[in-house]
Amino acid sequence: MKRKIKKGSTIYSFLDKQGVLENGNDELIEIAKKRYWSDFRKEYKKIKRKESKSFEIFFNFKEAEIINSEASKYHTTPPNYIKQSALLNKKSIVDHVAIGEIRELVIMHHNTLLAISEENGLAEPIGGQLLNQASLIEKRVLEFFSLLK
Repeated sequence: MKRKIKKGSTIYSFLDKQGVLENGNDELIEIAKKRYWSDFRKEYKKIKRKESKSFEIFFNFKEAEIINSEASKYHTTPPNYIKQSALLNKKSIVDHVAIGEIRELVIMHHNTLLAISEENGLAEPIGGQLLNQASLIEKRVLEFFSLLK
Protein backbone atom coordinates (compact mmCIF):
# COMPACT_ATOMS: atom_id res chain seq x y z
CA MET A 1 0.00 0.00 0.00
CA LYS A 2 1.50 3.32 -1.05
CA ARG A 3 1.20 6.31 1.17
CA LYS A 4 0.01 9.54 -0.31
CA ILE A 5 2.35 12.50 -0.24
CA LYS A 6 0.85 15.45 1.60
CA LYS A 7 1.00 18.67 -0.35
CA GLY A 8 2.42 20.77 2.50
CA SER A 9 5.25 18.39 3.39
CA THR A 10 8.92 19.00 2.68
CA ILE A 11 9.16 15.82 0.64
CA TYR A 12 6.35 17.07 -1.59
CA SER A 13 8.14 20.33 -2.23
CA PHE A 14 11.38 18.42 -2.94
CA LEU A 15 9.64 16.13 -5.43
CA ASP A 16 7.86 19.11 -6.98
CA LYS A 17 11.18 20.94 -7.44
CA GLN A 18 12.63 17.85 -9.08
CA GLY A 19 9.66 17.76 -11.43
CA VAL A 20 9.01 14.05 -10.89
CA LEU A 21 5.45 14.54 -9.70
CA GLU A 22 4.37 15.94 -13.04
CA ASN A 23 6.72 14.25 -15.48
CA GLY A 24 7.89 11.08 -13.72
CA ASN A 25 6.52 7.62 -13.23
CA ASP A 26 6.33 5.64 -9.98
CA GLU A 27 9.90 4.39 -10.32
CA LEU A 28 11.36 7.89 -10.70
CA ILE A 29 9.30 9.11 -7.74
CA GLU A 30 10.67 6.27 -5.55
CA ILE A 31 14.25 7.07 -6.61
CA ALA A 32 13.70 10.75 -5.82
CA LYS A 33 12.19 9.83 -2.43
CA LYS A 34 15.25 7.72 -1.58
CA ARG A 35 17.52 10.61 -2.57
CA TYR A 36 15.44 12.99 -0.40
CA TRP A 37 15.65 10.73 2.66
CA SER A 38 19.35 10.17 2.09
CA ASP A 39 19.95 13.92 2.01
CA PHE A 40 17.66 14.37 5.02
CA ARG A 41 19.64 11.80 7.08
CA LYS A 42 22.96 13.39 6.09
CA GLU A 43 21.77 16.82 7.18
CA TYR A 44 20.30 15.43 10.41
CA LYS A 45 23.58 13.69 11.29
CA LYS A 46 25.55 16.84 10.46
CA ILE A 47 23.40 18.85 12.88
CA LYS A 48 23.68 16.13 15.54
CA ARG A 49 27.49 16.11 15.25
CA LYS A 50 27.52 19.85 15.92
CA GLU A 51 25.21 19.51 18.94
CA SER A 52 26.67 16.38 20.51
CA LYS A 53 29.88 14.50 21.20
CA SER A 54 30.14 10.87 20.14
CA PHE A 55 32.62 8.19 21.18
CA GLU A 56 33.76 5.15 19.29
CA ILE A 57 34.75 2.16 21.42
CA PHE A 58 35.56 -1.40 20.48
CA PHE A 59 34.51 -4.52 22.37
CA ASN A 60 35.73 -8.04 21.88
CA PHE A 61 33.07 -10.65 21.15
CA LYS A 62 32.79 -11.79 24.76
CA GLU A 63 32.26 -8.23 26.01
CA ALA A 64 29.76 -7.52 23.23
CA GLU A 65 27.82 -10.66 24.13
CA ILE A 66 27.60 -9.54 27.77
CA ILE A 67 26.44 -6.05 26.76
CA ASN A 68 23.86 -7.46 24.35
CA SER A 69 22.43 -9.83 26.95
CA GLU A 70 22.25 -7.10 29.60
CA ALA A 71 20.63 -4.70 27.15
CA SER A 72 18.00 -7.25 26.16
CA LYS A 73 17.39 -7.98 29.85
CA TYR A 74 16.47 -4.31 30.33
CA HIS A 75 14.60 -4.15 27.00
CA THR A 76 16.87 -1.53 25.45
CA THR A 77 19.49 -1.23 22.73
CA PRO A 78 23.17 -1.87 23.48
CA PRO A 79 24.22 1.76 22.86
CA ASN A 80 21.45 3.02 25.15
CA TYR A 81 22.42 0.43 27.79
CA ILE A 82 26.06 1.58 27.66
CA LYS A 83 25.01 5.23 27.90
CA GLN A 84 22.66 4.64 30.82
CA SER A 85 25.21 2.48 32.63
CA ALA A 86 27.89 5.11 32.27
CA LEU A 87 25.66 7.96 33.39
CA LEU A 88 23.84 6.22 36.24
CA ASN A 89 26.63 4.13 37.71
CA LYS A 90 29.13 6.81 38.74
CA LYS A 91 30.29 4.75 41.72
CA SER A 92 31.95 2.18 39.48
CA ILE A 93 34.78 4.52 38.49
CA VAL A 94 37.89 3.61 40.45
CA ASP A 95 40.08 6.39 41.87
CA HIS A 96 43.51 4.78 42.00
CA VAL A 97 45.00 7.69 43.98
CA ALA A 98 42.43 7.27 46.75
CA ILE A 99 43.05 3.51 46.79
CA GLY A 100 46.78 4.12 47.21
CA GLU A 101 46.17 6.57 50.06
CA ILE A 102 43.84 4.16 51.87
CA ARG A 103 46.32 1.29 51.48
CA GLU A 104 49.08 3.51 52.87
CA LEU A 105 46.96 4.54 55.87
CA VAL A 106 46.00 0.94 56.66
CA ILE A 107 49.63 -0.19 56.53
CA MET A 108 50.74 2.81 58.63
CA HIS A 109 48.05 2.01 61.22
CA HIS A 110 49.22 -1.61 61.39
CA ASN A 111 52.86 -0.55 61.74
CA THR A 112 52.00 1.96 64.49
CA LEU A 113 50.14 -0.69 66.47
CA LEU A 114 53.06 -3.06 66.01
CA ALA A 115 55.54 -0.42 67.24
CA ILE A 116 53.40 0.44 70.29
CA SER A 117 53.00 -3.23 71.12
CA GLU A 118 56.74 -3.90 70.83
CA GLU A 119 57.54 -0.92 73.11
CA ASN A 120 55.21 -2.45 75.73
CA GLY A 121 52.89 0.52 75.40
CA LEU A 122 49.96 -1.89 75.21
CA ALA A 123 49.13 -4.85 77.37
CA GLU A 124 49.95 -8.16 75.62
CA PRO A 125 46.38 -9.44 75.15
CA ILE A 126 45.05 -6.09 73.96
CA GLY A 127 48.04 -5.44 71.71
CA GLY A 128 47.74 -8.88 70.12
CA GLN A 129 44.02 -8.43 69.59
CA LEU A 130 44.49 -5.00 67.98
CA LEU A 131 47.26 -6.33 65.73
CA ASN A 132 45.05 -9.24 64.63
CA GLN A 133 42.19 -6.86 63.86
CA ALA A 134 44.51 -4.50 61.95
CA SER A 135 45.93 -7.45 59.99
CA LEU A 136 42.43 -8.66 59.12
CA ILE A 137 41.38 -5.15 58.04
CA GLU A 138 44.54 -4.82 55.93
CA LYS A 139 43.97 -8.21 54.32
CA ARG A 140 40.29 -7.49 53.53
CA VAL A 141 41.00 -4.01 52.16
CA LEU A 142 43.81 -5.26 49.92
CA GLU A 143 41.61 -8.12 48.64
CA PHE A 144 38.86 -5.63 47.86
CA PHE A 145 41.24 -3.28 46.05
CA SER A 146 42.66 -6.12 43.99
CA LEU A 147 39.11 -6.84 42.72
CA LEU A 148 38.75 -3.25 41.47
CA LYS A 149 41.70 -3.42 39.10
